[in-house]
Amino acid sequence: MSQLESLNLLFLANALNRVIEDHKRRGEHDIDLNALDYYHALPADQAINVYEEPAMPLPIGSTHDDISELQKLISDPDRLAIPHDLERLANLMRAVAAALDAARSSD
Repeated sequence: MSQLESLNLLFLANALNRVIEDHKRRGEHDIDLNALDYYHALPADQAINVYEEPAMPLPIGSTHDDISELQKLISDPDRLAIPHDLERLANLMRAVAAALDAARSSD
């Protein structure tokens, strides 16, 4: 495998769209995150630095806060996305994955 030098954001958009469309085809349209509001928030700079232990205790994040901030971004065409918005998306994707895994485990 060659070393990845760059990542085209269109690739991420296409991959995310594909994953979401597959779940929607299986009837998974609305994911209940109420039980998964709080999570350990490992900041991106700490998550990608595998040579140092993350600061403890880990901060606590909220899926509700992430959704609220992303709704503000979506509803305001003048607001520019920031790198932290990608972290918010990643946190929500992690919560959705956990919710779908839990739902499948209980079936």
